[in-house]
Amino acid sequence: MNYFGNFFKGIIIGIGNIAPGVSGGALAMILGLYEDMVSAVGNFFKNMKRNLIFLFPIGLGAAIGIVGFSNILSYLLEKLPMPTTYTFAGLIVGTLPLLVKRANRRGFKVTYLIPFVLTLITGLTLAFLETGFGDIQAGALHSVNLFQLVFGGFVLAGSIVIPGISGSVLLMLLGFYESFLRAVASLDLVILFPMGIGLAVGVLVFAKFMDYLLREYYGITYYAVLGFVIGAIPEIITGYSFDWLGLVSVFCFFGGLAISYALSRLERL
Repeated sequence: MNYFGNFFKGIIIGIGNIAPGVSGGALAMILGLYEDMVSAVGNFFKNMKRNLIFLFPIGLGAAIGIVGFSNILSYLLEKLPMPTTYTFAGLIVGTLPLLVKRANRRGFKVTYLIPFVLTLITGLTLAFLETGFGDIQAGALHSVNLFQLVFGGFVLAGSIVIPGISGSVLLMLLGFYESFLRAVASLDLVILFPMGIGLAVGVLVFAKFMDYLLREYYGITYYAVLGFVIGAIPEIITGYSFDWLGLVSVFCFFGGLAISYALSRLERL
């Protein structure tokens, strides 16, 4: 078992979980970890030692990716929003060929297009709704109650486990994405501890659910994920300007594509 490799992949997944519009679950698919991760979490207590050994380096890497890059990401989104978001858009577009290949690994049926269209519409709707929500003021998370924070963590878990659903988008819809980034960067336990409880419970619940779907409805599940991933793309783009910054953003987009391609070569089909 490649512990160091899984640790490095965990860092990438962690960054994906806090990057706007990017899905950590989709990155886990690209890196060839997703199905094993879902199975290990969903059946954690059946073989606890083996599953813990597999999940620990990934989880440690993800935690470092989230905490270590939250300040960097906050800075980039504030100072260079267009190049940053175009880079993320490139990363997502670059995942599509691999996701299609994985979706068709056990064959294709026309009926798979039904869940694809439904999740595509859902993803586009979420992207549209996100534009109508602003982030609340820093520190306002402290005004919500314990149940709301736990529930927020539970909802965030769904976005982590289900590929294509961006946790950052859900936090934006709830109105505290930037505040959450600041809480992570400053390790504000008043916010993070109750959200962590909801997150842990949610990961177990959603992983069990996804493990069942992948075993029983493989093609349908992957095409549904594909719809979510494509539907998330418009949410990321922050507009375009015909100047040097716009040119840099285009290069960043293709740079993201190149990174996705490089990561996909790590995937063992």
